[in-house]
Amino acid sequence: RTMIHQSRSEAIENEQQHEMRTVELERVRIDAVSNEAQLVRAKRQVSSLSSRLEAEKRCNAESKDEYESKLREKDEHIILEQQLAHDQRMKQQKEVDDLKIK
Repeated sequence: RTMIHQSRSEAIENEQQHEMRTVELERVRIDAVSNEAQLVRAKRQVSSLSSRLEAEKRCNAESKDEYESKLREKDEHIILEQQLAHDQRMKQQKEVDDLKIK
């Protein structure tokens, strides 16, 4: 009788452990699905941020090119002004020299 009672107790205990393991396994499955969803979201975020970074890089490169182009234009303008001023001085000097000769 004790053997039967002990076997029944073990059977009940085994059944409870089986239910606990089943519940734990289901919890692990739910966590895995949740983790997978988080991973998918994280991958989307990385992709989005990567695209945005590339767009910003292109924009920065265009801005840099534009800035350098404007600097070149300014430099060219300054050089032309200097040449003009030099030509003006030479013309005036020639006029002064011409007056001295007369």
